[in-house]
Amino acid sequence: MGTMTGPLFALVLACAQAAPPTRYDVSVDLRAVPASALRGPHIGFAEGGQGTVRHLSVDDQGLAILSNMGLSWTPLPGPPDTIPAPYHTPVDMVDALDGLASTFPETVRRVDLGWSVDGRPIVAVRITNAAEPEGHVRVLGAHHGDELISAEVALAFAKHLAATPDLTASLLDHVAVWVVPHVNPDGVAALTRHNARDVDLNRNYPYQWSSDEFRPGNAPLSEPETRAIEALALRAPPSLGLSLHSGATNFGWVWNHTVEPAADAAHHQLVAESYAQWCTAEGFWITNGAEWYPTNGDTNDWAYGYWGTFDYTVELSPTKTPPADQIETWIDAHLDSLVHTVNDSSAFRGHVTDRITGRPVRSILTRSSRGPPFRTTDDGRFQLHLSDFGAPIEVSAPGYETHGFEPTSSTAAIVLTPIGRSSDRTLWPPVIHLRDFGQLRLDEPASEVSLLPPGRPEQPVEVSGRSLFLTSEGLPPGLWGVVVDGRPLARPLLVDAPDAAPILDRQVLADRLVLELAAGGTGRQAWLYLDGQLQEKQWIDQTGTELTIDLAGWPTNARIDVALHAPGGVVWVADVFNGAWTASVSPPGTDGLDTGLQSALAARPVACGCTSTPVPPSLILGWIWMGWLRRRDP
Repeated sequence: MGTMTGPLFALVLACAQAAPPTRYDVSVDLRAVPASALRGPHIGFAEGGQGTVRHLSVDDQGLAILSNMGLSWTPLPGPPDTIPAPYHTPVDMVDALDGLASTFPETVRRVDLGWSVDGRPIVAVRITNAAEPEGHVRVLGAHHGDELISAEVALAFAKHLAATPDLTASLLDHVAVWVVPHVNPDGVAALTRHNARDVDLNRNYPYQWSSDEFRPGNAPLSEPETRAIEALALRAPPSLGLSLHSGATNFGWVWNHTVEPAADAAHHQLVAESYAQWCTAEGFWITNGAEWYPTNGDTNDWAYGYWGTFDYTVELSPTKTPPADQIETWIDAHLDSLVHTVNDSSAFRGHVTDRITGRPVRSILTRSSRGPPFRTTDDGRFQLHLSDFGAPIEVSAPGYETHGFEPTSSTAAIVLTPIGRSSDRTLWPPVIHLRDFGQLRLDEPASEVSLLPPGRPEQPVEVSGRSLFLTSEGLPPGLWGVVVDGRPLARPLLVDAPDAAPILDRQVLADRLVLELAAGGTGRQAWLYLDGQLQEKQWIDQTGTELTIDLAGWPTNARIDVALHAPGGVVWVADVFNGAWTASVSPPGTDGLDTGLQSALAARPVACGCTSTPVPPSLILGWIWMGWLRRRDP
């Protein structure tokens, strides 16, 4: 090969505008070297290449490794110096999404998912005709900030769904489609692959995450951008997902971390073949992800492995950011394929409820010996794609008997039977509230205790006789089922984020309730209860940190409770006109979270516990579940 001085000098010149001087994008022929030999913290695979040629991101040590292996490389062209019009800057994209929501207010709603490292908003639009969608579909663009065409296609897709209701009514009447054009707004602003902390976001997801990847972050979900997408999954677990990229023209399916075929591999290939049939991009091809190049911690494997989502990567164009006059060409090449893929009429939909109360039950659906489990929404609704329709499915939830059935139609109403439900149907408090650490006391000695979070393996915990020791360290915020000697307890464990956003203050007026929140946002709903019964749901458009809930016409002498639902969870303002205290769990007598049997677990708080005691508004209470949605990282 000769010395690497000449090629390296040319490489540095070519990449000076594209990346920091310690990272280079190169093309390498791997004819004589297996792809697995090039994986590590100094060399990472990137979009591009076919046959024996692959595109790599490398640092100085990575270049030395290539040289020592006898491999030559070719520098790849960098991105443009500035974002060329009409490509959208992060500010332009937010304006475009706001405009779409304003044009189609009945169908489209803007939702803020969080903020980037540099404080830019990560914004989604939610597109649906349904007041209570049975399922969710997710489309993500610009995980990599130098792949601008991915964001433009995502935006065009959102506009097309909103503007052609007749074409997509069969989908939007049942399903909410979430589109996030700029997952990495900092990378878009800087025209860099990575985020502002030099992390590859598509290597930062928790399923099969590896520190040996190139720039994967210092831990799974270490970045606010990937935490925002995780939080969206917690709120709206999708049955189908598409992650848009550029640098090649193909359609890829799981797995990406291993060439071992996924349980649904045959079905995934059929989806890929269908997409390719509708796609008009020249030279478009399909591939299993790992057979093209292996990665750990990517979106597809996380979505499928943790959530049961049929999630795919679409590489839109061989150039990461094609010339501006080619934007419409690439949109036209993929738009029909995108619509056809998400508008799949074969989806299986349903609702899970409690046999006694009729309330929704958040549950896990597991296909018999096939594929990962699927998690319902908080209100018990689900939509999932089945590669083996008619095969047995088990539905489970903490505190309920497991229910098995075989789908015979496209919809199902599933009723779960509570285990030993007491005569008192009001369970108070409905959750075990863990904020940091603590000791809980069991009625009887136990030998095995574990936590059962949706979509994740069981987590064993320390137990000594009747004492159970729990810690929030390493536990993502959310609800965790507690299983004692094989029996699920009725009350799940609620883990708060340490930086969850509180209600700071509230003001009760004759016709409205004004809340001062620690963080702003949109996409909130208020559920209003009269004497414990749900009466009305209000969408709330919020500006800044002040939020106003309309109470005009509500009786001031009655018991009115308000549940504020935000992307991170729910917080209550109880008995608005006669006390107005805040709590993070539902007040007695309301249609709050149904968790089953009066638990055998008695909380003995140390630095944790459940509280339903009225408190002054000056105290920071009412923590919003999974408040990391609105976290600002320093």
